[in-house]
Amino acid sequence: MTKEKPRVLVADDDQPVQETLQDLLSRQYHVEGLGNGEDVLKYLETHPALDLLILDIMMPKMNGFQVLAQMKQLDLPVLILSAKSNISDQIKGITLGAWQYATKPFNIQVLITQVHTLVKLGRTIKSLKGKQQAEESQKKMAEEVVERLKKELIELTSKVHKKKKDIDSYKVNRHHLTPDDVFEGVIETLKSVINMLDTQSKELYTLISFYFTDFSDIGLKEQFESIDRLIEELFEISESLTLYRINS
Repeated sequence: MTKEKPRVLVADDDQPVQETLQDLLSRQYHVEGLGNGEDVLKYLETHPALDLLILDIMMPKMNGFQVLAQMKQLDLPVLILSAKSNISDQIKGITLGAWQYATKPFNIQVLITQVHTLVKLGRTIKSLKGKQQAEESQKKMAEEVVERLKKELIELTSKVHKKKKDIDSYKVNRHHLTPDDVFEGVIETLKSVINMLDTQSKELYTLISFYFTDFSDIGLKEQFESIDRLIEELFEISESLTLYRINS
C-alpha cells in the first residue's frame, strides 16, 4: 500500500508563488493552494489532517495575521512566507502562533529544509499527543475496572461469609445431626464455594491481568487478603467437622 504524502496548504494570493511551491514540493507532499484568508480558515475547519500551512501575510479579505489570530488548530505547524521582512512583523507572526518566519525572495534549499523540518516536528508532536491521550484513556478505563473489581470483591466476600455461616451452623448443630449428615452438608457447602470462586476469580484475574502488571498497582490487596482469610477459616472449620465424623 502506498504511503500517503503529508499534506501542505499554500495560502498566497500570488499565483506564481503558489505554482512555484507546488512544483518544488509536489514530489514529497500533497500540495494545495488558496488565495485569501477566509478560504484558508474554511479549509482548516474541514481538513484536520493537514501537516503544514505556508502562509502569506498580505492577502485579500483576511490577511495572514488575522488567520493566525482566528485559527483553532494550535498544533498545526505554520510557516509564514512574506515580503514583509521588518522585525516587528516577524515578532508579530511568531507571537500569533507561527512556528517559523521566512521572507521573500526565498532561498529554495532553505525553504525546502524548513518545510521538511516543520512537517516532521508537527507529526512527532501529534504522535506524542496521541500516545498521551491513549495513556489517559487507558488509565481511565483501568480506574473503572478497579472500581468494578472492588464491588465484585465485596460481593464475593459477602458470599463467602454466607457460606462460612452455613458451615458454622453445621458445627453448632452437629450434636443434633448424624456425622454423615454433617459431613455431606460441609462437603456440599465447600463445593459451592469452590465453584463460586472458580467462576468469579477467572473473570477477576482476566480483568486484572489485562490492565495491570502487578496486583499491588491496583490497591486491592486488603480485599484479596480478606477473602483468603475467609477461605482458610472455611477449611479449618470443615476439617474439624470432618474429624468429628471420623471420631464419631
